[in-house]
Amino acid sequence: MLLKLLALAVAVIPVLLFARSVLFRRPTRMSQNVQQFKRQFDILIWMFIAAIGVVGAITAARMAWLWWG
Repeated sequence: MLLKLLALAVAVIPVLLFARSVLFRRPTRMSQNVQQFKRQFDILIWMFIAAIGVVGAITAARMAWLWWG
């Protein structure tokens, strides 16, 4: 269940960031839009890496629990 919630959060956050940038920002020059897209893409990559880290940590903790328990 925790992994499903984590996957949902990882899927929803980029959509929210994109919607916020499209709906709540002033129209800007193209270079600023590209820069914003790069920032959002970087955030997406870091969230993906963090999600993989969390899944790896949970898996390692479960394996340790089974091994010592």
